[in-house]
Amino acid sequence: MPHDLVTLRHVGSQRLVPIVVPTVFGRNDVYYRYGEQDERADRLQGVVEGLAQLNYIQISSDSKVSRTHGLITPDVPGCSDLNSTNGTYLNGEPIETTYGQVGPLREVAHGDTIGVGSQEFVVLCERVDDDTYTRRLRAKRWALVAGDAAHGERASRVAQFLRERKGCRTACVLGWSELLSALYQAQALDHDGVFVLAVCGEVRGPQLVLEGEEHPIGQLLQILANVPGRKVLALDVDGDPSACERRFREIAYADTLLLTCPGDVELDEPLVGSLRTSMLDSMAHSVSGDPALRGRYDVLVDGLDALISPDRNTLQVGWLDGYEGRLHAEFGPREQGDGSAISHSLRFGSTFFRF
Repeated sequence: MPHDLVTLRHVGSQRLVPIVVPTVFGRNDVYYRYGEQDERADRLQGVVEGLAQLNYIQISSDSKVSRTHGLITPDVPGCSDLNSTNGTYLNGEPIETTYGQVGPLREVAHGDTIGVGSQEFVVLCERVDDDTYTRRLRAKRWALVAGDAAHGERASRVAQFLRERKGCRTACVLGWSELLSALYQAQALDHDGVFVLAVCGEVRGPQLVLEGEEHPIGQLLQILANVPGRKVLALDVDGDPSACERRFREIAYADTLLLTCPGDVELDEPLVGSLRTSMLDSMAHSVSGDPALRGRYDVLVDGLDALISPDRNTLQVGWLDGYEGRLHAEFGPREQGDGSAISHSLRFGSTFFRF
């Protein structure tokens, strides 16, 4: 089956921005939500409502760009103005604007130009086959799996699952020093995809235990904050992870999700090899609220399978709203702005691009 891909090329820098979900242009480093003090309707409200995912292109260096300026969506593909001050231009002509709302959608084609403030982007549309699409998708999926001698088999199983089931470029490390070294190297990655850090070991309070030594999860989160992409920290650990969850809520940023599975899990049916999850159908029953099956089969790889989209480098987080099973998911709470803004948060499966 062919796949239609939409990419924007920034004329000034020649950087490429893949448009895989609806994407907003703006000047802020957060999604600005207009309030009563602004004496205008919230331009973004119509964009956010009903969306599970939203990306953002920040053009902070251009004073002619509004805080929420324009929108491009990959489905048509098309472009809209968000009632910006200076307008959004398609091939040099202004796009119609509507006060306080998303403007009419104008269809775009390969080679068209979109003008935002003083910046110009060229629309690149491409149709590729399944093999090419899969290869490009997997090039932006990275996973780092850390364990110790006591949990090596568990770490190997998670690594094989991420590599072969989810298509991640996967590295395995042993011990804390190797983990930190690999994580520092990951900060140099240049991609907008998915990054999974899975730790297989023990927890004691807010400490991760590898090779019998305790290490603060806060140190791990500080380094992980500078790794690009949509990030998942998955703790496949012995012990109660609640203290680690509390520490995560104190210091983690909104581009990171913590996934834990507290307590021991006894499966009526064991995992078959390493490439399938235990009972995704049973997870679906958990989501739907079936009391007979709620949380009965859920293990960490179930959560990773449900989170990582099979055909996009985005995180599927909608199922968490109704989920009441064994898995715990925490969104990082820290925003890079004040209370008037929506953070670039995994609640929208989002990422941002700075110019």
